[in-house]
Amino acid sequence: MLLEMLRSEAAVIRKWVKVKKAGVTQAVVDQVHFIWRNNELALIKFDIPLCRNMDRAREIVGLKTGGVVVWRNIDFLAVYRGCNYQSVSKKFWTASKNFWNIHCNSTGDQENSSSTMNYKNTRTVARVSSDGNSLDQMIHGQDGQWEGLHKASLFEREVDRLLDGLGPRFVDWWMQKPLPVDADLLPETVPGFKTPFRRCPPFTSSKLTDAELTYLRKLARPLPTHFVLGRNRKLQGLAAAILKLWEKCHIAKIALKYSSPNTDNKQMAFELKSLTGGVLLLRNKFLIILYGGKDFVPSEVAKVVAEREIELTRCQLEEEAERVKASEAFSITDEHLLNYGTVGTLLEFHSIHSEITNLKKGKTEVQVRLEAEQARLGRELKDQGRKLFILRKKIEKSAKILEKLNNVSRFSEQDPDMEIISEEERECLREMGLKTDSSLVLGVGSMMVSLKECINTGSTGKSLK
Repeated sequence: MLLEMLRSEAAVIRKWVKVKKAGVTQAVVDQVHFIWRNNELALIKFDIPLCRNMDRAREIVGLKTGGVVVWRNIDFLAVYRGCNYQSVSKKFWTASKNFWNIHCNSTGDQENSSSTMNYKNTRTVARVSSDGNSLDQMIHGQDGQWEGLHKASLFEREVDRLLDGLGPRFVDWWMQKPLPVDADLLPETVPGFKTPFRRCPPFTSSKLTDAELTYLRKLARPLPTHFVLGRNRKLQGLAAAILKLWEKCHIAKIALKYSSPNTDNKQMAFELKSLTGGVLLLRNKFLIILYGGKDFVPSEVAKVVAEREIELTRCQLEEEAERVKASEAFSITDEHLLNYGTVGTLLEFHSIHSEITNLKKGKTEVQVRLEAEQARLGRELKDQGRKLFILRKKIEKSAKILEKLNNVSRFSEQDPDMEIISEEERECLREMGLKTDSSLVLGVGSMMVSLKECINTGSTGKSLK
């Protein structure tokens, strides 16, 4: 009966609290509590993006306000304050009084018992300071013990385990659970942060082909969102978290916040790519997807590889020093033999190593120079071809103009005695022909007579005028 009465009252309410792109902020919560001072119900209207997932909006409202949602209609939610609702001032006074009494009773205990008691006191204060189980869930979430985890699906539990230790969660997430990490709460700068060490496996290239890029994009589509970002710069904390995530999952999916103004996804992607060294799979105004790359090496493996390279360099230097000492032990008097050879030296090793790397790349220094010269000549030929095309078009245009001028001059230079009809005569004859009402079928002789009559008529008309 109470539920039906509340629903009927909620359907009549015409004033509501609007939740904008920023989500259920503290200002929205304060407005709801202000309405609860006089009314049992508070109506909330949701805007993008929470209006697309009202189930998630219902969870967030219950978590932050402590009320119970009793009615829903499209993008509206009616929140009931509860039967044992107390105002904020009464809650604070009751919570502080209980905390002070418990603290005074536990002053004579030992250190372990006092710490346990303080933990229980904080939980008691949290329960008293909020009505319902919503704030209890927030406290447990901060301690890393999420209530209702056993009710979550296997997918949510695995993703939560994957994101544990990366940073605080974004509570106002507008999509389905699990909750992603709030990248804006991560540190802006990390002391000692460096771009990670990368080493490509042998006989493979670090560049992605078109088929591999398409496959990775399809693979990233069903993945959950790992981070939520609303900051354009100072992303070292997020970069460190992405590197830690890449050790377990090779693709990092980052969503952009609706509520953050002046977000530039291009600048975000560029800075993250330069900090992590990864491959950008997708970038738009909603998502940024980064791939670790074929040459990504986990931190532990990178440390082992770096140590092996340092040890190898040290052994090479020791070998070179011993060779120099052994060569100095012999006295050589011949001046032609004073020139040291490069056989068996470190210089020979470096030269061979550089040649092998160039052969693997398929390009030597001479080939690179030849390709650069060919590219330069190709650009120059293209520019010259373009200029030649424009010149030919100009020549054709000028030739047409010159031909027209020659035709006009040719008609003007003709002999005036020739029987040529001028333009004025042609126009006069055309007007006369149009004025005739009927036509006659004439032979050749009759046609000559008719023409003479027409000429006489035209001449008499001109003389009369």
